[in-house]
Amino acid sequence: MHFEDNKNLRNFGKDIGFLLGLFIFFSMLYFILNYFNKTPDYISYKHVIIIIVILYIIKLIYSKVKND
Repeated sequence: MHFEDNKNLRNFGKDIGFLLGLFIFFSMLYFILNYFNKTPDYISYKHVIIIIVILYIIKLIYSKVKND
């Protein structure tokens, strides 16, 4: 018997891993910089979430262009 790889599940796992990695990295960076008072007063955690979403969208666009 020949079993085919489930590419949708693999791609979903890669996307979740990428998103989780971005979330952990930028969260830690924000909290470390915030702890040492190196962030401006107008920067909040919602800005970090916006940056994560923008980078994730750029990654999705790049992967679609690369596959075509």
